[in-house]
Amino acid sequence: MKQLNHTLQILLCLLLTQGLFAQEKQMESERVERIYTPAQIEMIKEQRRLIKADKDAFRATLSKEQLAVFNNEDLNREERRKVLKEMLTPAQKELLASNKAKAKALREKFKATITAAQKEALKKRRQKLREKRHKRHENGEKRHHHTKSNHDKDSDWLIY
Repeated sequence: MKQLNHTLQILLCLLLTQGLFAQEKQMESERVERIYTPAQIEMIKEQRRLIKADKDAFRATLSKEQLAVFNNEDLNREERRKVLKEMLTPAQKELLASNKAKAKALREKFKATITAAQKEALKKRRQKLREKRHKRHENGEKRHHHTKSNHDKDSDWLIY
């Protein structure tokens, strides 16, 4: 009976801490939403959608050989990027340059909507994150490294 009670206590603690971490992550998301206006949040979502569409269009132009390099997990990201850049056709290079210019224009358009108060809030937020990262580093905590198996491939590939 004591062992069952002890097991239930441990299980309850695990569930509570899991809920706290999820709540903290949600609060961080809400803080970002408090910095930006609803129109700016929609602008960010639209920008992400457009950039994803550009990436998909670029991937559709890759040959079988290029895809083999792209999916080669024996190479790290920088090695894949270097090899792929050498294999790109002039049309693919032009498409990448166009995508890069579009992404820059979207960023500039968004930056134009940010007020001085928002800039200050974002600056403070970045500083807090830096401090938190520095504190973790001082305590010897390791950063969580993501692998292809636990994150979306879209976030892995950005050649420009």
